[in-house]
Amino acid sequence: MTLHDIFPAVVIVEYSIYTFILLCIAMLLGFWYLRRLYLKHKKRTRSYYISLLAQNTEDDAKQIAYKFAYYGKRVVRTSTQKEEFLKLLVLLEPFKYQENPPPLDAYTQKQLTHFLEVLRHKNV
Repeated sequence: MTLHDIFPAVVIVEYSIYTFILLCIAMLLGFWYLRRLYLKHKKRTRSYYISLLAQNTEDDAKQIAYKFAYYGKRVVRTSTQKEEFLKLLVLLEPFKYQENPPPLDAYTQKQLTHFLEVLRHKNV
């Protein structure tokens, strides 16, 4: 049985499966990108910053000084904590601007550990 029509039958190429696969890949890449942005910009908690300050308090004096100056502002809540933090910054200030700073002295190290203990116990 043949079809007697004016024009012959046209073959239509179906691209819907390729479109579906491309759409799925685009959605996966979009979710991956949004998750990456979220993890990069999510707000850190106070306990996270306290744990960063507590890490390696005996290593490099310059790194410790910069770390406490940067993260300490995010941790301090009360006025007494702020006073202790400012005293600690005064103690750490000379270590920030030396090319090869000496290791932290015992008094400064004691003040660092005391400040961290105060922060941990007052971590409300």
